[in-house]
Amino acid sequence: MDMNNVSITGRVGQDPVIAQTRGGHDYARLSIACNLGAGENQQTHWITAWVYNPGLVKIVQEHVQKGQQIGLDGQLQVQKTEENGEKREKLQFVLSGYRSQIYLMARPRNASSGADDLPEGDA
Repeated sequence: MDMNNVSITGRVGQDPVIAQTRGGHDYARLSIACNLGAGENQQTHWITAWVYNPGLVKIVQEHVQKGQQIGLDGQLQVQKTEENGEKREKLQFVLSGYRSQIYLMARPRNASSGADDLPEGDA
């Protein structure tokens, strides 16, 4: 059996975007900054996460904000599009299935309260 599981941690780069699919289902889009390396060799990689799991969308709406450190477990999916007659494939990080998770690790650096009361996101 093949596996497609991806886990990342990082800080939320902007407040989450909540929208609806054409079918009327809520989803969330998160921009996550993942810092790799240290010192002069540190690089920030920006990853867009698409959250379609209804329970996780609710957690994002109620608890996730810019600057917060979070962990995400999801899957990679290929989105196929066509622009000006040219076919393209784009790899996306998606949280949609029952194995998808969001871990609220730490509040934004400027927040005064601790992370002890943050729920762990499972659906």
